[in-house]
Amino acid sequence: MNPVPVALLGGTGLSGRVLYSILSSHPTFKCVSIIGSSASEDRRFEEVWEEKEKKLEEIHQNVGYERLPFPSNSDAGCVRPMTFETFLSSHTPTSVKFVFSTISPSLGFLETRLTSIGFTVVSISPHGRLPSNTFVIEHSLSSLPLAPASLYKSPNCVVCGLTPVLSCLVSNLRPLGLEVSGLTITTMQSLTGRGDSPYDTELCVGNMLPVGQIEDTEQYITSELNGLFGFSSSMSVDVRCYRGGAARCHLIDLRVLVGGLFVEDIHVQTDDVKKWCEEYDPCKEYYDLARTVGVHTTKAENTPIHFSSNKTGMLQSSVKGMTVVVTNLAVEKKMIKMTVMVDNLMKGAAGAQEAKNQDPTPSVP
Repeated sequence: MNPVPVALLGGTGLSGRVLYSILSSHPTFKCVSIIGSSASEDRRFEEVWEEKEKKLEEIHQNVGYERLPFPSNSDAGCVRPMTFETFLSSHTPTSVKFVFSTISPSLGFLETRLTSIGFTVVSISPHGRLPSNTFVIEHSLSSLPLAPASLYKSPNCVVCGLTPVLSCLVSNLRPLGLEVSGLTITTMQSLTGRGDSPYDTELCVGNMLPVGQIEDTEQYITSELNGLFGFSSSMSVDVRCYRGGAARCHLIDLRVLVGGLFVEDIHVQTDDVKKWCEEYDPCKEYYDLARTVGVHTTKAENTPIHFSSNKTGMLQSSVKGMTVVVTNLAVEKKMIKMTVMVDNLMKGAAGAQEAKNQDPTPSVP
């Protein structure tokens, strides 16, 4: 199978660099264009990469940041970033099959411009996210669009991490006549959330940065979970987000209130939920079929959820890849409580590629 040509909008930013590190050795996609600002135009990508990583390392040197290495394969060294206008003058929707976008919401109009002239955009940017175009593969496989679309969205990285866990719970509670009736979500996210644009440390309260004071992450998480799962408008979804440290991992405290008609006790044990997590793999058949027709997918190495029995959790720096980690699990009466750990860079950046892998264009029988 010939590689599918793709471009990377915002490719010089942190999420773009993570996505490029995947694409640089990807058996299905080949990145033929890196779209960045005029400051990086026609420079060696490796030079731009190392410059940005060095800056991040200097900013976060005392809070756990690990430098992202430049891909070692030979083709990567030949790529030179170009501006958006240069891209439009040198590529067409027939020369670039997909544009993967990692741009900030303020530049979302560039995605709109691309789709208006026929490009297919696959994006992790909040700009233009709607329930109808936002997908997480573990949950959305049965609700794919019947025809190829011009815009595919992957949600906030916290939502990408929580979705397989919540989908697992919903699918196992339903046969018991139970349902999710409330969510309380508290995040301890990495300070690298803005990529190469650091947060103002003067906004910190103690050693934590209350995200709700400066950006719309809490609203994104709430609306995207409601859109994906169709939760009742009367259901409480309480989200509080904080940032602290720069390790490549988000830690999420998840508390799920379970209800049902005349339910006083859900009669679900901690071991039951552990088993659900360990056995949850809704995409196995899809991935197996995809491989038979040569479609490569960046899936979790084993199953989407890894349960850790270590009561103190895991080192954040050891949580890497598409698998999310569940630990500190407990069930008390009608409440399921756990800690979810997510590789924010991989789950966020690769979420765009996974959203594209759901497109029925390369049909899977």
